Amino acid sequence: MSRDHHNEQPGEGFDWNSAYSGSESDYVEPDQDLLAIIDGMQPETVLDLGCGAGGLAIALAERGWAVTGVDLSENAIESARKSARSHGVEVEFFVADSGG
Repeated sequence: MSRDHHNEQPGEGFDWNSAYSGSESDYVEPDQDLLAIIDGMQPETVLDLGCGAGGLAIALAERGWAVTGVDLSENAIESARKSARSHGVEVEFFVADSGG
């Protein structure tokens, strides 16, 4: 699957784990307009639900935020952890699913 999986409309039962390779190649830079808003804010603590491969979580951590990222895809979290290490930031990443 392409890295542009966010443009797809997955249906019931979509395998999100297959949308990620588990490598740093899954990393996608976050939206620059969103970062422009964030750059005007005082860093605090944030929870990034559905963090995918961690692009936004990592960008926040680079700006001094304390970040926890959660996604249901084990491969996405593996990618996010690798990318955070290569960016030299600490982010807590967890695999979790609502089960619903």
